[in-house]
Amino acid sequence: RMIIDGSTLEGGGQILRNCVAFAAILNIPLHITNIRGNRAKPGLQRQHLAGLKLAVELCNARATGLERDSTQVTIVPGSEIKHGQFTADVESAGACTLLAQISLPIALFGSGSSTFVLKGGTNVPFSPPFEYLKRVFLPALARFGIPEGAVEVCEERQGFMPGGGGEVRVRIEPLTRPLVGACLDERGDVTKCTAYVSGACTAAFEAEVAKEIQDCRKLAVAMESEFRVRRVDRESKCQMQVVLVAETSNGHRIGASALTGGKRSSGKGLVAAAVVKMVKQLEGEVCVDEYLQDQVVIFMALARGRSKMKCGEITLHTRTAIHFASLLSRAVFEIQE
Repeated sequence: RMIIDGSTLEGGGQILRNCVAFAAILNIPLHITNIRGNRAKPGLQRQHLAGLKLAVELCNARATGLERDSTQVTIVPGSEIKHGQFTADVESAGACTLLAQISLPIALFGSGSSTFVLKGGTNVPFSPPFEYLKRVFLPALARFGIPEGAVEVCEERQGFMPGGGGEVRVRIEPLTRPLVGACLDERGDVTKCTAYVSGACTAAFEAEVAKEIQDCRKLAVAMESEFRVRRVDRESKCQMQVVLVAETSNGHRIGASALTGGKRSSGKGLVAAAVVKMVKQLEGEVCVDEYLQDQVVIFMALARGRSKMKCGEITLHTRTAIHFASLLSRAVFEIQE
């Protein structure tokens, strides 16, 4: 049984998601201590508990410690990863996309096709928005030999803070051949940038967002846009997110986003915040943005052959993902800075 210290490096929920996914796929019994030890409120919260319960069900594991605020869990995976229909509900605005992060790798190694109904937040702070999952993360997985259409995602309902209420459906076909090493190191030129706008707003707020997108001159190409918004009658009710996705001539996708927050949010400020982040992401000819870095580490570790990615400064999340990938798999990582 391998012991994992959940306060190592980044010391948050990512350690749970990655380590439990590795355990399920590679059939490694785990005992995780000091869960979220570097957080102001350590232990399992609703989002982490929902993800762990989903993973335990998927790999037919024996588990202890699966309760709110628990700082230790033990997971002993079963001999086979199941398939079928699964539902996970955070019962808050906790992120649906983080439920996908733990379940998707496991289901790829399952015994048949699976469908997941994931309930919670789709556009919430400190987690990938749905459009990022669909437009940036999934295309990156194709580089590892995952066939087009093997993973499909659909947003049934949007969910913002504080109530959540979002729902995402994910359909996953299991791998029919091993993952292959991915080359994420030659970006090419930026050929397209699209702004995906989600949420609820007044007509005036939406018009301000649309004008700012149209007038933006800070990126190498003009921005296109897609709006999925519902109308509200007062600006105080506005809840909006802009996700920018840049596409390159070599097929890479780079993302950046901004979320409304506070009573003084404006359409112009929302778009400007996302653009500033995108400009930063595009520095240095990187192929992988700062948010995708750590999310692809588990696939690099599980793939056959050599993988490469060119990214900006290595984040603490990524260093943590690499640390535990090296510990739980046979992968050897080299960082050239």
